[in-house]
Order: sequence, then structure tokens, then C-alpha cells
Amino acid sequence: MVGTMTRDIQANDCSEFKLSTAEFAALQSAKRQTIHKHHSQKGSYYGVRPQKLPSGKLLWPAIRVTLDA
Repeated sequence: MVGTMTRDIQANDCSEFKLSTAEFAALQSAKRQTIHKHHSQKGSYYGVRPQKLPSGKLLWPAIRVTLDA
């Protein structure tokens, strides 16, 4: 996947942060490890930033990332 998203999606953009990293990865047709790597290195997955719970668990919005060509 090559490209960039038009804007970042942050916690205040969407109140439906319910997906675990594994569920979000399945929605993106990606591996869970890929989501973790992008988040660790860039702070987001192609502009989508998760909510971090006090326990350290990440919750992701139920959206599909689309990339510009």
C-alpha cells in the first residue's frame, strides 16, 4: 500500500472507538503486527489514531482506511 490519507482521524472525530487492534487489522485486510508497527513508528495507521485506555489497550474506530493513488 502506497499513498497518504487526506487527513488524520483522531479520537474527537469519531465516538465509535470499539475495535481491538486485531479487529481493526481484519477490517483493513492487514496483519495485527502491521498495525502495531505503523502505530509504534508513526503514531497512527495511515492517519488513523487509536484511543489508548489506561490499561494500555488500543481501541480503533470502525472505519476502512483508503489511500490516495
